[in-house]
Amino acid sequence: MESLGMDMNMTMNMNMYMAMTFYNDHNFVVFFDSWHVDNDAKYAGAIILLFLVSMGLEFLHFLLKLVTVYQIKAQKTIQNLIFYNFGYGIIYFLWVSLAYLLMLAIMTYSTGVFCAITTGITFGHFLFRMIEHKTPIANESLSQELVVKNPCC
Repeated sequence: MESLGMDMNMTMNMNMYMAMTFYNDHNFVVFFDSWHVDNDAKYAGAIILLFLVSMGLEFLHFLLKLVTVYQIKAQKTIQNLIFYNFGYGIIYFLWVSLAYLLMLAIMTYSTGVFCAITTGITFGHFLFRMIEHKTPIANESLSQELVVKNPCC
């Protein structure tokens, strides 16, 4: 009876395989079993969606900077403190969650997924850096403000 359990356990372990090198196959699962990429159309859709989601990660990073600048400029009231910290917390939660989801997508080891995510983050970074120069962030010496308020420096 014990050997049957061991045989079943060995069979289950032998069927589980995780790629540890990049590959170009269009057959993988992203996030959920229902999102099974198994043909060229689904692959193209997954690549485009992951590219846009990666740009969204940089958009959330841009929003975090914007909220910080507005919080520095706002009146120091309890209501503003709660409002800005709550908003910052929600955006930060979304930013971290999205970053981990993208990391999990990269761990499919699909070359196209890796390229789409890294290109999307890079393109989003450049895009939102250009937009940043037209917002109050550009006029605010944010890094200097944070250094002055940091008690460790």
